[in-house]
Amino acid sequence: MEYELDDPEYIAIKNGFSFPAFFFGVFWLLKKRLWEVILFLIGFYILEYIWIISYYFWIWGYILLGFFITGSNHTFNDKSIHEVTIIYQKLAYAISYVLAILSGAFIAVEGNDFLRTKLSKKGYTFIGLYETSKRQAIIQAIEDSSETDLK
Repeated sequence: MEYELDDPEYIAIKNGFSFPAFFFGVFWLLKKRLWEVILFLIGFYILEYIWIISYYFWIWGYILLGFFITGSNHTFNDKSIHEVTIIYQKLAYAISYVLAILSGAFIAVEGNDFLRTKLSKKGYTFIGLYETSKRQAIIQAIEDSSETDLK
């Protein structure tokens, strides 16, 4: 896809999945200056982090509750608490990894659309779709076509 501003500045945007966006995620968003998406992802990552560490508070709350109710620390040696902690920890990290992969896929699939929206808001206009793998070839084709239109 190709966009242009009032002056002859052309920007070629790939259509579809973006591998750099998938592998570099937030760094790709920073390079493209997509601040709203970055803020959304930071909020998402903060909520994910809070969820992951919440099991520590849950486990320690259970241990402290057992200590205050029974007056002893026998819950520290309770094998079932340890097993629940391990299971929850593994589950939390597994879900965290899945969410990281899904957020990378989300950026890779939707990143170019976010970039198109940003350019449209800045005043760029869509001028066409071109079938090629090289951005410079697209820009050259547009410049050549605009030169023939002027003659």
